[in-house]
Amino acid sequence: MTTVVKIIAEVSLIPKIHHPVEFGTFVKKMKSNIHNLRLLYDISVEYEDKDTIVLNFKNCPHCEAFCSLGMPEFGPYACDSDWVIAQKNAEMWSFERSHQIGTGDTYCNHTYKRNPF
Repeated sequence: MTTVVKIIAEVSLIPKIHHPVEFGTFVKKMKSNIHNLRLLYDISVEYEDKDTIVLNFKNCPHCEAFCSLGMPEFGPYACDSDWVIAQKNAEMWSFERSHQIGTGDTYCNHTYKRNPF
C-alpha cells in the first residue's frame, strides 16, 4: 500500500532533482504539479523562500478512500510513503510533517527544505 501511494506521489507531485542547487526547480515543478492536482487535492503553499516550501493538504484522497471502505486504520500507511520518498531524496532535501490526515488530523503539513551543498 505504501509503495502504491509512493509511486503516485513521485509521478504526480514530488519532482526528482539531482543536486540541492536544483531546489528552485523542485519548487517550481511542485507548484505546477499542485495546480494540475487541484481536482483531487486541496493543497496550498503556506510558505516559500529560496530554501523551503511548506504545503498544507486539506484532504487526502487515499485516506478518504480507506475511510469510505471502512478501513481508516490503513490511512497511516498512505502517509508512510512521504517518509519513504524523503529518505530516498535525503541528499537533496529534508522533509518534516507534524500533522497528518491519516492519523486523524484535519490537515497534513509538508515542509521540504533544501539541504546544504
